[in-house]
Amino acid sequence: MLDHRLKIARKAKKMTQEQLATKVQTTKGTISNYENGYSTLSNEMLVLLANTLNTTTDYLLGNTDSPSSPSQQEKDEAEFHAFANDPELQVFL
Repeated sequence: MLDHRLKIARKAKKMTQEQLATKVQTTKGTISNYENGYSTLSNEMLVLLANTLNTTTDYLLGNTDSPSSPSQQEKDEAEFHAFANDPELQVFL
């Protein structure tokens, strides 16, 4: 999953493997290995790649299908729905 998502995110930014490698201070071969599933990356590199590609680690890892982080409004709405649907709080209503 990571290999495929990394390639998608890189191409969405219209970057070559070499350009990405330069930005994260590694080699084109290393980026190629990540994208082809031949190498695993460290947590630090995962965060660096996500930040460089303006995406989230959750997206790269396949935990979400949204390449961008939720907006504050989306977070507030999710928190409100969790609060409103809490069965313990509904007893008081």
